[in-house]
Amino acid sequence: AMSTEVHPASAAGFNTGTDLYEASRPGYSEQSVRHILEAASISQEAGLVVDLGAGTGKFTASLKGLVAPQNIIAVEPSAAMRDTFAKKHAGIKCVEGTGAHLPLADDSVDLVVCAQAFHWFATLETLQEVGRVLRATGSFALIWNNRDTRVDWVRQLEDGIISPLYPPEVPRQQTEQFRQPFASAQSPFSALQEQTFGYVQAGGAEMVVNRVLTLSVVADKPAAQQAEIRERILALLRAHPDTRDRLHTLVLPYVTRVFVCRKKT
Repeated sequence: AMSTEVHPASAAGFNTGTDLYEASRPGYSEQSVRHILEAASISQEAGLVVDLGAGTGKFTASLKGLVAPQNIIAVEPSAAMRDTFAKKHAGIKCVEGTGAHLPLADDSVDLVVCAQAFHWFATLETLQEVGRVLRATGSFALIWNNRDTRVDWVRQLEDGIISPLYPPEVPRQQTEQFRQPFASAQSPFSALQEQTFGYVQAGGAEMVVNRVLTLSVVADKPAAQQAEIRERILALLRAHPDTRDRLHTLVLPYVTRVFVCRKKT
């Protein structure tokens, strides 16, 4: 059934604390969202868009105003995430589904977007299922916000605190393994076209802490361990020369990576 298709780290980490997740995850710049819509030839009134692995609707929120609400369908396997989504985005359809099983008809949509999600289900099976529901002219887009490790304190946060939290079996987009299924001859898609955009998330030291606490590998840890991680982050921010004098005004910089491809003709 559905639950067997969801990575256990995702199922455990994303069924808890969805309100903190909603509040602490970054959104997406209008520039990056417009890039996807333009590449996929979607206008405000024309084109059906699927937000696959929609979570609490962070990407859906960025679509609002650019795409009519009746032209958006969110697909999300986690019941807790769907409940939060429904509270935030009344009037937008949100259905249960996974990358391998989309509850949509063949040739029925114009764009499928995976925001901060595709690394959890980066398989040829997903590509074929997305290809099935897309019209012949349809597009598939992937978007991730990556913490910008060109900034020294962010690099220290990433290398010293975040990366060691990930066991090798938990998929991360940063490993680039998500590209593998696209290289298959059976992939229904043309080559991925990549663009990058800058983005910042405001909110000071507390925002940085909460962003880390909503990582899948942290969200399901016991409270004592979470408290220890919180203290380690705050210790770094209080000590680093670029952050210690602006703990309340700190912004977390991101590089947003966007990939778009079309169905092979």
